[in-house]
Parts: sequence; structure tokens; C-alpha cells
Amino acid sequence: MLDVQVNTFKFLEILGKMATIFNDRSDAIAYTQKSQTLKEQINKDWWIESENRYADFITSKDKALKIIDSALNKRVKKGRNDWAGIKLAGLKEQVLNNTYPDKGYVVYYNPSGYQPMEEGMTDTLRAKQMLRNASFFTNKYGGYITGIERPDDITLDEKKFQKDSVFTYNRAVMPGVTAGLAQAAVRYGMPDTALAFVHKTIHSFSFATPGTIYEISPDYGMFVQAWNVTGINIPLIHYFFGISPEAYKKEITIHIQMPLTWTYANLKNLIIGNNLLSIHYSKENSQVLCRVQSIQPGWKIHFVVDKNVREIFINKSLVAPVHHQVNFTGTDTTVQYMLTR
Repeated sequence: MLDVQVNTFKFLEILGKMATIFNDRSDAIAYTQKSQTLKEQINKDWWIESENRYADFITSKDKALKIIDSALNKRVKKGRNDWAGIKLAGLKEQVLNNTYPDKGYVVYYNPSGYQPMEEGMTDTLRAKQMLRNASFFTNKYGGYITGIERPDDITLDEKKFQKDSVFTYNRAVMPGVTAGLAQAAVRYGMPDTALAFVHKTIHSFSFATPGTIYEISPDYGMFVQAWNVTGINIPLIHYFFGISPEAYKKEITIHIQMPLTWTYANLKNLIIGNNLLSIHYSKENSQVLCRVQSIQPGWKIHFVVDKNVREIFINKSLVAPVHHQVNFTGTDTTVQYMLTR
């Protein structure tokens, strides 16, 4: 299964970074090399060009045929998701006549097929192809937990919520899927696309459980909001406000990537180590103003700017960025710059 492969890559990558922090050079090199080797192998073996996504699984021809038949019999409903029946019938024919060219198979259109993109393992071109493709597998509430359930007429699943007599994930959307798509979009420089996925999640407020956003498990609604937090807070804090902390070094990198429609945003008292960080953002025409406040003195701020930024002022003094970055310390700093078109 692809998710096991991707999670193993991420585990090895994090171990490499931890070893670096603790100055364990040999382990840092070993773990980093293993993670990179696995990343290259995943991109080689799991990418399905015809589907613009990664495979659900890799298995033998005989087992693949059994899985395809099971999906056709149990998950394809005539008059609901006929598109899936056509896809799987074509896949089965290719497998039977030995013309199927790939190692992996896409049968259920599982959200795990997006995971390499969510973890930054794929290139930008593939990521944008995948995000365009992913829109087919979402309705106004978010992404389907198994894409094969997507109906031909998407409005069938956008009506008033009706609970089944027995719990089932069939036809269900899930914020874990939508959160991953939002994070992937901002990771690859598409904040407006990410915001659209965030709005899909918010549309489900009180959809099943009063006062909460739809989480499905264990019974269509859930008071634990873990997936929703990742789909809202991570895009907002880590990408829109662009905050990447290294608290153990008392350093914070900020790379603002706001949606185009946002002209004002405020983040107050974000906890980073023993510090509290606040950012006030405003944009008028092409003029951007960011006020960065830190309650602890001596922390270094690395403020990253994009290529379309010019005339950068720190506390009203003109500065020149070095490698698209300006650095400063202080508890209350104003950054102003112009955006070119």
C-alpha cells in the first residue's frame, strides 16, 4: 500500500533531521540517503501517468484482477457511479490481455494516492496535475474517502444529510482527505486553491454533529476535530502566514503566501518555545505591510520574499534582500514591500 511507503519515507527523513540536530553525522547521512532512495523508488514505481496520480497498491496480476472484480461487484452501482465501471472494465481488459504498462494499480482512487504530493515528494508539474484531477473527487463538503464512490451527478451527495441505518464509509467525504489537498496546494504555491479546500471543510459545519465540522468517525459526526485542525491551521499558519519555527535555535522563518483575495489577516500570540509571535498583515493595491511582534528579545527572524517583491523597508529603512531574504531581531518590526505584477 502506498501510504506505508510514504510514511516510511517521512519517518526516515525525520530521523535524518533529528540526527543532524544531535550532531550524529553517520546516522544523519545514513537515514537521509535511505529516505532519498525510497523517495526516488516511489516516484519511479508508483506513478500512473494515465491517471495523473499515484497507484493505490502494487501486487501480482492475479490479485489485481480479484481486487478489480470485487470493486466492480461491490462498489460500482449502476446509475450512480457508471464512470467507475467504465474505468475498471478498461483496466481489467488491459490486465487480461497483458497490455497494462504500470507496476501499480488504481482501483479505489484512495486518497493515499495524494500522499507523495502532501509530503512534498513530487515535482511541481505532477502536483498541479494531481490537484486538477483531485477536484473531480470532491463535492462541496470535501474529498471522498474512496474516490470510486464519487457519483456521476455530484449534486446527489450535496443534499441535506441523511444518516444510514448502519454506519458506513460509503459515499463519505472526510476532512482528512480535504486537509491533505489543502496542505498540498499551499506547499506547491497555490494558496487560492488551498483556500477553496478549506472552504469545503467549513461548509460542513453542523452538517452531522451540531456545533462541529464534519469528521465522520466514529458515527458521521465527531467532537474531536484533529483532521479539521490540520486542514485549517496548517495552511493558515505554516503557509498563508508562512511560519516555520526552529525554537531550539531561537529562529523563525516567515514566508507570507496569502490568497489573492485576502487584504487583511491577523495572527495573535502563536506559541513558539517560550515565545509568542504575532503577525498583522495588510495589502492595499500592491503595497504590503507586515508587523511582526515577538515578546522575547533576541530571536532571529528570517523574512523570505518572492521574486515579484521590490522596495523592501524594515522599520521604514530601505534594505536589500540577500538570497530573497531579510533578517532582523527585535520585539516589534514593520516590514513593507511592493508587489510587481
